[in-house]
Amino acid sequence: MYGRVTGMTIVGVGAWPVTVEAFVGRGLPSLIVTGLPGATVQDARERIRPAVEHAGLEWPLRRVVVNLAPGNLRKDGAGLDLPIAVSVLAATGQVPSDRVTASCSPASSRCAERCSRRRGSCRW
Repeated sequence: MYGRVTGMTIVGVGAWPVTVEAFVGRGLPSLIVTGLPGATVQDARERIRPAVEHAGLEWPLRRVVVNLAPGNLRKDGAGLDLPIAVSVLAATGQVPSDRVTASCSPASSRCAERCSRRRGSCRW
């Protein structure tokens, strides 16, 4: 099972698109994040599962591998928590994958849009 979502990460004062790809397959239950994640993104493993379960959805009791592309860009911050969760849910069929493949995560893109419209703020 495979799910793909587009998110955003902040590098300096700019926001860069990140493709979050999740694969749910056989193996011991674990969440592995690849693609040069920072320490905050690695800590997302401890935040995402309780958040998904608290929302009334089911976290897969299988091996979950999440790839963050492009691989040469360091991803920091908690802004990728939602795209990672949605990509895993799309991979398990709990979220329709056709609705999330062409969209950015609301948390990151709307935040960037709001910040760029205010006077005195950096434009992303």
